[in-house]
Formats: sequence, C-alpha cells, structure tokens
Amino acid sequence: MNKLSHVAIIMDGNGRWALKRKKPRTFGHKEGIRNIKPIIKFCQARNVKFLTLFVFSLDNWKRSKKEVRARDAQTFFADLSTGAHSPSLIS
Repeated sequence: MNKLSHVAIIMDGNGRWALKRKKPRTFGHKEGIRNIKPIIKFCQARNVKFLTLFVFSLDNWKRSKKEVRARDAQTFFADLSTGAHSPSLIS
C-alpha cells in the first residue's frame, strides 16, 4: 500500500453551512477554523509530511469587510504562519 504523504483540503462552504443553520456566515468560518486542529492531528498520526489547506481565495476579498476581517480568523492564520499556535494546535 502507498504511504500517504500529502493531504490537500479546499475549505469551502463554511458560510453556506452556517446560513443553513440560521447563523451568520462568520460563525461558519469560525467552525471551519476549529476543524483544523483535528485535521492536523489526523495527519500527524499517519506521518503525513505535507498538509495544504486552501482557506482563502481571491474571490473571498469581494465579501463584506466584516466577513473578510473576522478577527478570530485573521489572528489565527497570522499566528499559524509564524508558528505561534503550533504547540497548542498539535498537542
């Protein structure tokens, strides 16, 4: 059996998911972010070398400022890119 070495996920539909549950789109985005931790743990448990998360496209910039600038998401990804969240994400 081939070993899994790269997982790529397009995180799409979180806003629509929230709207179907009569919640704001930003609620869906926060839930999508919350799901990243289990994804990382899954990949670590299987020794996956590379994880690619497509979380923001150019089309997303056309959304409302409130949605694009949701502080939780912005802070999370800024810290994640610098490694500031790494210990809490993978522990």
